[in-house]
Amino acid sequence: VELLDVLGVNYACVVGHEYGAAVAQALAVRWPQRVVRLGLVCPAAYDEWPVRELRLARGMLPLTRHLPPTFLLGMLRKELQRGYTDRPGERAGERSIARFLRPFRTAEGRDALVAHLEALDSAETTQLAPRLRDLPMPTAVLCGAHDPFVPPAVGERLVADIPEATLEVIADGRHFLPEEAPRAVADAVARLIAR
Repeated sequence: VELLDVLGVNYACVVGHEYGAAVAQALAVRWPQRVVRLGLVCPAAYDEWPVRELRLARGMLPLTRHLPPTFLLGMLRKELQRGYTDRPGERAGERSIARFLRPFRTAEGRDALVAHLEALDSAETTQLAPRLRDLPMPTAVLCGAHDPFVPPAVGERLVADIPEATLEVIADGRHFLPEEAPRAVADAVARLIAR
């Protein structure tokens, strides 16, 4: 909201992916007059996140803090790879994953990653859940049919709770839809804006 104020934007179409979608939900619930359209892509919502693997990683944080950064990044690389669709002859998302992991290669980076893992908490999205039914704005929910982190059932639940919500499931999509299916995401946002 402060950023919108600084930019002189009174209201906006707000679209977020995963944790960004959780932030978008919070913005829409707390400042509905500032959000005219809401887009939730592979959304973290309710108490459905973080996924089991991240919950396990959080439980192991006392040990994780002492792991070599390269070992921790290897585990994270493998986990992130599950969110991409492999295509024949290529490992999807390799460049994106490498770019994402680059800042975490040092001991300081490992500490920042551990702090990020500690901060992953579904308490806020759980508290928002009862207020979703009061959202007045048109809302589009996009999910990947094969998303290992946010299953389409989360999108179905959001659509059941948000009065003006629609659901689109990308048939061959996984988790990183903005990268893997940018045209489908852009088209869905265009339809949302036109509503």
